[in-house]
Amino acid sequence: MSLKLKPKVPVALLSRHPTQQQIRELREKHGITQQYAADIAESSLRTWAAWEAGESKMHPAIWKWFCHELAARAPLIEHNRKALAAAKHK
Repeated sequence: MSLKLKPKVPVALLSRHPTQQQIRELREKHGITQQYAADIAESSLRTWAAWEAGESKMHPAIWKWFCHELAARAPLIEHNRKALAAAKHK
């Protein structure tokens, strides 16, 4: 007799990778560079660029982490963007 264990997270949810468009659009929406996005995702710039180009797929766990971290850093990102814009006008 064999036991079948049900995973706590449905397998279908684990296999959903973000599209290259979703990755790029979210980064651009927040006005951050690929390098900064790669730093948030704890990946290299080359890996990030490959995800945006569709050359490789971002793991769903990394996508979830990136979205979470980006949301947490959004106020700081906006503050820095405004400070840079103000400095350019001086």
